[in-house]
Parts: sequence; C-alpha cells; structure tokens
Amino acid sequence: MLSIIIPTFNEERFLPYLLKSLNEQTFNDLEVIVADNNSTDATQAIALKSGATGGLPARGRNNGAKAANCLWCKS
Repeated sequence: MLSIIIPTFNEERFLPYLLKSLNEQTFNDLEVIVADNNSTDATQAIALKSGATGGLPARGRNNGAKAANCLWCKS
C-alpha cells in the first residue's frame, strides 16, 4: 500500500485538482491522508468529501505518518 500524506492549510482552491488527479491514477493500492492545519476555508470539507482520511494541525506530517498503513512508518 502507498500512503500519500498531504499537509494543508487553506487549500480549497488547489486541493480538488490534486485529489482528482490521485483518483485518476491506475495504481489502486493507495490511501490519501489530508493532514490539515486548521484551515479556515473549505479544505477539510473537500478532503472529507473525497474520502481522504485526516490528520491534525501543525503536527500534520507526523500525524499523517501515524495514520499510514505502511510497515516502515510504524518503526
């Protein structure tokens, strides 16, 4: 499984394009984790609507890695 962690802050303008591109990939064994930094726009809603899982602010990258289902991420 490939875990894609996307740290975000107020990315409602660009996030839909990234998520659409990921959904169009032919490789299907992946998970998308949007680690949002308390956005004040629609970033979180867009991520949830796409089916992405979430992480928390500031520590977004670390929380995203903890949420990943890869073996080496757990070491």
